[in-house]
Amino acid sequence: MSSPSSDSPAVPPMPHTVYFHFWALSRTVRASAAEALAELDISLDDFGLLTIIQSEGPLSMSALSKQAHLAQSTLTMAAKKLMRKGWCEQERSPDDARQKLIRVTPLGEELLETGCAEMRRREAEILGAARTNRASVIERIRGLRDMFPGG
Repeated sequence: MSSPSSDSPAVPPMPHTVYFHFWALSRTVRASAAEALAELDISLDDFGLLTIIQSEGPLSMSALSKQAHLAQSTLTMAAKKLMRKGWCEQERSPDDARQKLIRVTPLGEELLETGCAEMRRREAEILGAARTNRASVIERIRGLRDMFPGG
């Protein structure tokens, strides 16, 4: 095996990139959030979709697809699952009867309330140990997210 040329720039190992640290952090956060939702029988991705629909909805599938950064075909499968579980339902748009909108049902609202309460409880433990407050952490995360295209 030949050694790298002394003329070529040294490539730092992956752990020295911002992307690696975001990847590692995202895996840790996802695992913690998934654990918080485990007893509710909903995946973190489905919970995220439900959250978007609640905060932005009712939404058309194309609007939800953009908000969630998901392909329409992937979103359609996920939305059908949410509707099968009774957490969402479709309704006709009052502006265009040809368009269907998806909205959160009362059962979905209850699920979101319970899931968010558990996540906030866990956040409080983490933030308390770090001696920082939720608003400042969210502000820093938004600042970091805004640095990236599409953030």
